[in-house]
Amino acid sequence: MPYLKVGSLTRFSRDQVISWLEGQESDQEEESILSIGDYRCLGCGWVGHVERPRPLSEIWCPKCGAKAQVEAA
Repeated sequence: MPYLKVGSLTRFSRDQVISWLEGQESDQEEESILSIGDYRCLGCGWVGHVERPRPLSEIWCPKCGAKAQVEAA
């Protein structure tokens, strides 16, 4: 992001900061949430169980280590 140094201060454009913040909010809203149930790893086929709803970014396979690559079993 472009900025301007004024002495020891760093200044940013208000419009660019607001645009960046809006992008951060939309990224969080689009994150997939897995509901409770059984899931299969697309990498190795291992089947596991999710006991509470969790973001897809937190899911990884304990067998092969693949992250966020699952389908409902």
